[in-house]
Amino acid sequence: MKVKNVRVSNKRMRQHQHLLDVTVRQSKERVRRARAIFFGVCKSVFFTALIAGIVVGGKEALRRFVWENPDYLLSDISFRTDGTLTRADVLHSAALVEGVNIFKLDISKVRDAINALPQVDRVEVQRLLPNRVTIRIAERKPIAWVVNRGDEDPTTSESAFLIDARAIAMRPRGVRQQFIHLPMICGFPVENLADGQRVTDYKVQAALELVRLNADNTRWQIKNVDVATGYSLVVTDNRRIQLTFNPDALDRQLDRLRRLFRILGEREKDLQTVNLFGERNTYLTYQPPVPDPIAAPTVPPKPVATPSPRKSSPADRVKQPFHSNGKR
Repeated sequence: MKVKNVRVSNKRMRQHQHLLDVTVRQSKERVRRARAIFFGVCKSVFFTALIAGIVVGGKEALRRFVWENPDYLLSDISFRTDGTLTRADVLHSAALVEGVNIFKLDISKVRDAINALPQVDRVEVQRLLPNRVTIRIAERKPIAWVVNRGDEDPTTSESAFLIDARAIAMRPRGVRQQFIHLPMICGFPVENLADGQRVTDYKVQAALELVRLNADNTRWQIKNVDVATGYSLVVTDNRRIQLTFNPDALDRQLDRLRRLFRILGEREKDLQTVNLFGERNTYLTYQPPVPDPIAAPTVPPKPVATPSPRKSSPADRVKQPFHSNGKR
């Protein structure tokens, strides 16, 4: 039995069916889109409100529990230094006062302000919760004075500078008498020096090197280094011996000087000048001998003349009263 394929719908029916399906799908899609937009707006509003609440609540919590919390007000500033800087000077330079909130302190700015002081070599600043700041300072160690003239008193001169081993010049502060034992470097104009400035002059740096190399020597001590000549260092020691050094190879010249003192022995105290400028020869001069005092001649005492008996003159003969026996 043969079976024929029979169309159940014609072209017109199929077109009508497709038109109905499209209409249904568009309405459902419109509803779905509206619902998605609504839920998206609600989510955006919710998360925006949540974030705003977190921000406002966080700020209020920070204000109440951190910024305005009296437990975090700075009330303990621990200060320690190994030099002459005072607590008041350091706190004033760093604009650091008690009573401020410890979280508002810019520790790096405080450190930079203290480190800018000429006397400060290293500084350590720490913030310790809840209300403490520690300041630890290592000051520069001066090893000499820089003055215009060798006869100046650096402890009273307003133009004198202290200088450390790295040639940093510093205005003396505090008690100057504690540095009175330091040697002086003279012959250098100090008018243009500024507090905290590094001295780049070659002669001054050579003088500092000489002072540093001789710091542990107990046999002779440097009192004055004159750099005015421009090509040599003229040193006067504590015994007023004048020593001339070449600014180069100072360590070798000091070794020669030590050997010279060992050779001279007791004659060392009679030295007047020592010239170490030459590489091979050392020139010495001695103090002139002190002449022995000449004994003063003894003058015999002059004889004392005894008066001879004088004869009575007629003028001496005066009338004497008579006695009862008739004698004068």
